[in-house]
Amino acid sequence: MAIWLGTDRTLSLGEGETGGKSVIPAWIRIVEALGERKGERLRPPDEAMLLPWRGGWVAVSRGRAPASALPIERVGDGPLPLFGAPRR
Repeated sequence: MAIWLGTDRTLSLGEGETGGKSVIPAWIRIVEALGERKGERLRPPDEAMLLPWRGGWVAVSRGRAPASALPIERVGDGPLPLFGAPRR
């Protein structure tokens, strides 16, 4: 879902107003009216990955995900095993 707020010309929205700032009240009302829809979500772009967050999911740009959020198994302090090699 997207909301656009502005004019078709280069007119001001008002003193200190921006489209992003002015649209927040409308965004909140629309999102609250939609409610929670289980199982429905847009597919994230290929350059993003889904990570679990607060009981839901969030799309994060690959390479910018915090290491603490990644499902990485600790394998010790030695060298990593060869790819495809059986685990000991």
